[in-house]
Amino acid sequence: APNGNNGNLIVRGGFRVHSGGTFIHNNGTVTLITRYGGDTATISIEAGAIKGTFYNLHKLWRKHIKLGSNIEVINNYRNNGSGYLKADGNDIKIGGNWYTRSNKYVTFKGGTGKVIFNGSSAQTIRIPTVAKSFKDFTNVKISNPNVSLINLTKDLNLSGTLTIDLGATLDLNGNDLTAATLVNN
Repeated sequence: APNGNNGNLIVRGGFRVHSGGTFIHNNGTVTLITRYGGDTATISIEAGAIKGTFYNLHKLWRKHIKLGSNIEVINNYRNNGSGYLKADGNDIKIGGNWYTRSNKYVTFKGGTGKVIFNGSSAQTIRIPTVAKSFKDFTNVKISNPNVSLINLTKDLNLSGTLTIDLGATLDLNGNDLTAATLVNN
């Protein structure tokens, strides 16, 4: 991929790294422009892929993306579009910040998958004021000692499990959070 100095790999469909294949992020950004194609594009890193992590993953426009495998975003995930990212039971590891912009549309559907915040420095979860985009934010795991939940003006409800690992911290910044199950290690 292009290097991190404003490097941007633009994809107008799905993104797949096949078994034995390699994708080197080179500290750049993969931007999925989901304006074209069918209703849903797929991101899949197949078992046996040599490398397949993203540095920054950015989604634009209204079409949806679903995961065909677990993915890892070493730095930031950003959804500036109105279409959602559907985890379809897969896990997403995030080493940087999670940002969704849309107040009007659902922008994430977690299903049974987990979003795992595992960065080594401060991470921020930015949620729109209406917080509608997280109605399906199911299972979250905090593995980082410094994660902040900000820009939340409405209760955040996790329909699954919130796990906070030993040594990790989730700072709600005065916001409300409800989880069906809390595992606080």
